[in-house]
This record gives sequence, C-alpha cells and structure tokens, in this order.
Amino acid sequence: MSEEGITLTKADIVERVYNKIGFSKKEASDLVELVFSTLKNSLNEGEKVKISGFGNFTVKEKKARTNHPPSEKNKKLFEMLSRAEKWLDNNIYENELLKWETKAWGENPADFGRK
Repeated sequence: MSEEGITLTKADIVERVYNKIGFSKKEASDLVELVFSTLKNSLNEGEKVKISGFGNFTVKEKKARTNHPPSEKNKKLFEMLSRAEKWLDNNIYENELLKWETKAWGENPADFGRK
C-alpha cells in the first residue's frame, strides 16, 4: 500500500462487479470495458459526460505553456513543441494518457526537482 492510499484499478472494478452482480468474470470485464469505452468515445467526440452523484468530465484543449521565454539557447525546443502541437491538432491517436507517478516511476526529469 502506498502512502497516499490504495489505488482502484480497472481490474478491481471488474472484480467488484463480478462479486456484487454475479456475472462471470468475462461478462463483468466486458461490462466495465463497455462503460469505459463509451465514456472515452464520448469525450473523444467532444461531448461532456455527467454522471449524477459522481462527477462531470470534459476534455480541455490547451496549449503547452512555460515561463521560459524563447531564446537562441532553447529555440530548438520551442520548434519541437510547436511541431508536436500541430501534429496533435491534425491527427487522431489512441494512446492512453497517464499521469506521471513519481513514487512508482521515479522523478520525471522534466520536473527539474520542482516536486
């Protein structure tokens, strides 16, 4: 158990559905996957998702931001950032976005000791 508490995973949710409803593990897994894929697809299509008693979900379109002004020293980095933003605007991607878990994966070098 981590210092922050227990993390609930998709597998945990499947197990709880299996135990509570009595579906087979396959049926419970399919049901949980259907719910999550429905939410993900709705968000990908720009819809807002409101689950009464639980929460509201939206996808925010934001540009990368930094406190560093462009200079000759970091010009290449800003060019790469601009290129990446253009690619993200013009392409569809299926990769799951993850929040960096410092305790599990170590410090992200991009944080430069800010945590």
